[in-house]
Amino acid sequence: ITKVGERSNPVIRSFIASFGVAHIAGGAINLVPPVSLWHIFYGIIDKSVARIVIISITGIIFIDMLTVNLKRAYDPQQPDDGYRVFVDKLWPRGLSHATFHYDEWDKQFAPSDLLREWFHADPDNRWNEFATRYGKELDDNAAFADFKSRMMKFGTVTLLFGSHDRVHNNAVVIRDRLLD
Repeated sequence: ITKVGERSNPVIRSFIASFGVAHIAGGAINLVPPVSLWHIFYGIIDKSVARIVIISITGIIFIDMLTVNLKRAYDPQQPDDGYRVFVDKLWPRGLSHATFHYDEWDKQFAPSDLLREWFHADPDNRWNEFATRYGKELDDNAAFADFKSRMMKFGTVTLLFGSHDRVHNNAVVIRDRLLD
């Protein structure tokens, strides 16, 4: 039996069940004979999609497990946003609770105040160190572990953030950890 990975969602479970190529045990997908000619890879595509690639003698199949989009809180809501999660500790300036649409706001895994303030003092020179330190905070945070497992069931998740910088912010680190 070849272990494919710990990640699974209803789409993958139903796909595999319908073709009878594997069984699900304890959340993991395991190949069972006679499918030894299949090769299954799990990977991150374009830093926004966790994908399983199944290569068999009959062709290649792609199954997207989780798509994570990043969007500023000030950007308009779109139908393809999926489950919208606001990931900052502080409410975005100028947005009212009535007009800002999100499905979840969990402040338990936002960067610590000390780390956030340290980063904002010199974001251009501290990004790599911030990403490393914040990643460690997320890895040690039980609330984030729970969040990560819950997000797998949505298929598409949009992380909302207030920062003007779309490339260097906590949502980028969260996305990378969700897809890791």
